[in-house]
Amino acid sequence: MNVKTNSGFIKLLSDFVESDALPPDQGDVQREPQGTSGGYRARLWILTREPGNCNTVNTLDSSPEIWKSVPAAVITRKDVDRATRWVYPQDPLLSDTVSSHATDVKTNSGFIKLLSDFVEKTRCPLTKVTYSENRGDQWIQDEMEFGYTEAPHKRFPVVLDSPRNRGLKNFPVSEVLGPDFGYVTREPGNRNTVNTLDSFGNLEVSPPVTAGGKSYPLGRILIGDSLHMGNMRMSQVVRDFLGAQQVQPPVFLFSTWLYVGHIDEFMSFVPAPDRKGFRLLLASPRSCLQVLTQKQKEGHGGGAVMFEGLGTTEYTIDDILADETLKQSSETCQESIDLNRKIMKKELGLSEDDIIDIPMLYKCDSSMECAESFFPNMVNMLVLGKYLGIPKPFGPPNLWLLLPGGEGAVLAGAPGTALHLP
Repeated sequence: MNVKTNSGFIKLLSDFVESDALPPDQGDVQREPQGTSGGYRARLWILTREPGNCNTVNTLDSSPEIWKSVPAAVITRKDVDRATRWVYPQDPLLSDTVSSHATDVKTNSGFIKLLSDFVEKTRCPLTKVTYSENRGDQWIQDEMEFGYTEAPHKRFPVVLDSPRNRGLKNFPVSEVLGPDFGYVTREPGNRNTVNTLDSFGNLEVSPPVTAGGKSYPLGRILIGDSLHMGNMRMSQVVRDFLGAQQVQPPVFLFSTWLYVGHIDEFMSFVPAPDRKGFRLLLASPRSCLQVLTQKQKEGHGGGAVMFEGLGTTEYTIDDILADETLKQSSETCQESIDLNRKIMKKELGLSEDDIIDIPMLYKCDSSMECAESFFPNMVNMLVLGKYLGIPKPFGPPNLWLLLPGGEGAVLAGAPGTALHLP
């Protein structure tokens, strides 16, 4: 902010960080020249002392109104430590969603219309990111995640910006960062090390869970990884930042069997009225093949057509079940999903009753190492409270795929299902 009369504000900040509120070398105030007018912006750096040398940078405007809203402006060492943590919330399950975002890339007007109609039912505002803002990059889920930092008297939203830095790289700073919204990012020193696992479709968080006798009231962060099967990982600086927050200890899942390597391609959480208050949805090639085999036995093998009228290769149920490569791909992918099922049952304290298998097929490359969804993936849905925006799988029309336990049903031929859970 270009001001020449903020010496009192600078003094206040200096006294604050020099007090016992921050440990030695954990806070600093800088005065940065702004433009040619000789004014200054006051910048308060607050660094956590957690493993990984994680640090959070807050730029504070000197106006009294903004100063009052900043949760870092607390006086005790304990509260400052709490305020510096970034928390990744499971708000779509636990509370009303404040807003949702969608990118307009000029060729997805039909999608934007369907999404607008869906969010209107949920009464959740939709922010449309224009082409000039996204520069043709439609994957806003991969660019940023919303979280918050909190002190006893105030919660302050903070956007976490991915190091992927494609067309949307400026959006979190230019359109989200503001007097009432913070910003943080972590980027490796060598940009050449950034990979697909650094996109935030590969970053999820569970609802509150208890596992191994320990409670995680804010849930646990979930990160896709190659585990012991390879060397590809989310960048060290991002993993260090997430782990340093301590309150949501990360769980690493096996995701590099997927071409994109993102965990949202095989899992999601939805609210439920009983048990733990949620269900884990897992993509299931096994369930899909079972459903199709049953429908074939009922005489629908040659008449029900997938992808009908889309201008691409159409498949009957008979075609799918006769495709040995597709069947082998899906069986291989099922093994990877089963591994993640085992990990999450242990690390999140889940039982089989907490998990719902969603029919899905994948097709691998010739090496059987990288897989892509064979049809739009229903688990990669938009969860807004009790409303689920489910991708249309373009399955055989009028073929019902029932979710076990009576939690609901998805009509495979329906035009983009909006399912409201009881």
